[in-house]
Amino acid sequence: MTGGWTLVDRAHTLVADARAVEADVDSAAAELFRLGGDVARAGTRREVARFGAQVAAEREALGRLLDELIAIGASADQLDTEADAEAGAEAAAEADAHLGAERGGTLDGQPGAQPGAQPGAQLDAQRGGASPEGPDARRVLGEVRRIVSAADSRGRGCEWIGDLATERVRDFAEFELLHARATRHLERRDLDAADAEVVRLVALERVLLSPEVAEMVEALKFQLLVARG
Repeated sequence: MTGGWTLVDRAHTLVADARAVEADVDSAAAELFRLGGDVARAGTRREVARFGAQVAAEREALGRLLDELIAIGASADQLDTEADAEAGAEAAAEADAHLGAERGGTLDGQPGAQPGAQPGAQLDAQRGGASPEGPDARRVLGEVRRIVSAADSRGRGCEWIGDLATERVRDFAEFELLHARATRHLERRDLDAADAEVVRLVALERVLLSPEVAEMVEALKFQLLVARG
């Protein structure tokens, strides 16, 4: 017992904490799933840029929640260790009770046990009527671990959606950068350099499947064709 809180009390607190984080994980995962769909459907650079900031924020929030689940799991392990220590102390006290009974009605070397009393009853008297809480604590800790495991699995199952959305945002950003460079090459009449940029732009166009991107690539290719005469 610590500060009036038993192991079972602390285990129940962990259950409440785990359930609260579980609800937050499910909420963040659902939002990330929605944003992933928005990014996948976005056809313009402006739309993708707007959703990209939201995806980054939601991924960060989900990551923090998954870290909280790890911390709760670690706390459950610590309580389990304390339950083991308590069980060891209970076993030692039980052994002392048997030994005291065999020696003629003493418990742990102290007088006061009733002659002929059962060692278990003597042990209860020594505990002040308290019963071992280790088994109850372990049962509650098992619930904590089930909640943590399930929430962690669902949360990490949605991380890949965030990864895909982030990759699409980066592809759009790369397209914008390369398009600006190719345009500058054209303005400087460095046509070979512009051609090199167009190769990558075409590859990105096939990945992005955006009408806006396709139109920009076709316009750039036409300008190159005209520039070469």
